[in-house]
Amino acid sequence: MIISRIGLIYIGKLFSFYGRPQAVYFIYTKPRKMKRKKLESLNLRLRKELTLSQQTCKVLREQLESIERQILKLRTEKEQFRRHYKAKKTDFELYVQRTESQALNSTLVKNIQLIRANKKACISLFSKLEREYLFSLGEDQKAKKQDVKYLLEQIENVLESL
Repeated sequence: MIISRIGLIYIGKLFSFYGRPQAVYFIYTKPRKMKRKKLESLNLRLRKELTLSQQTCKVLREQLESIERQILKLRTEKEQFRRHYKAKKTDFELYVQRTESQALNSTLVKNIQLIRANKKACISLFSKLEREYLFSLGEDQKAKKQDVKYLLEQIENVLESL
């Protein structure tokens, strides 16, 4: 086969019916208009495919950009949620600490009130005991009375300091 500007030249051998080989040359040419039309149609088809691929690339690029924007949006929402959650967590911890401190304060106040009430009751009880003891001793044992008074005063001082 030989390809030239004219067209395709096919050289082949044909056998006749009588059994003698003969060399026969077939020349096949296409007119230039046909080639041009075919090339133009191929060129148009390639251009259409190129524009379609460019359009699909543009659409895919837009989709990619929208996905990237969505990812950024989700990341910012995630960070905001983390900050909000941390703030809520610290608020909750502060609330727990406040309630615990309030509970402790209320129990401390109740305990202090009970101690004060018990202190008053103890002071009145000791003063009664002192009077009864001093009355039972009599006047000849004044030295023992002073020792007992001194001990009772120390007990009252300790109770008042509470």
